[in-house]
Amino acid sequence: MKRIVCFIILICAVPGLLCACGAGKDPGGTSAPAEEMKVRENIVPGEIVSALCEEDCIADARVFGVPDDFYGERVVAAIVLSDPENYKRSRVYKNLAAKLAEFKLPDKFIVFEAFPTLPNGKVDLVRLEEDIMAMCSERKPV
Repeated sequence: MKRIVCFIILICAVPGLLCACGAGKDPGGTSAPAEEMKVRENIVPGEIVSALCEEDCIADARVFGVPDDFYGERVVAAIVLSDPENYKRSRVYKNLAAKLAEFKLPDKFIVFEAFPTLPNGKVDLVRLEEDIMAMCSERKPV
């Protein structure tokens, strides 16, 4: 039996959208191996930020797509804690999993004391993104 492999390619022309990929299904309904098929989904960062900010221990959050060899991009959350002693990554992740689809869940949470700001007091998203990319590209020796 031949397996039909489909690729869906989405180009994110809308600013503020991340893309995530995941293994799909073949027409027979069985899971296709990840090497054969990837399905891309658009992710609106604001939805994830809203869900993160509903947590009592998180004061502010931003979400970025960082390069990933397999999926193209993966979701990373930058957070500022309002209550560091009550922050538990596993609890935040579990609460997010109840609100968001699996492909929207951040792979990594990066905690900041405060986000970098511009002279007008707004978050400096360019500098924050540069910091996130630098932190995510650092490889720790095994």
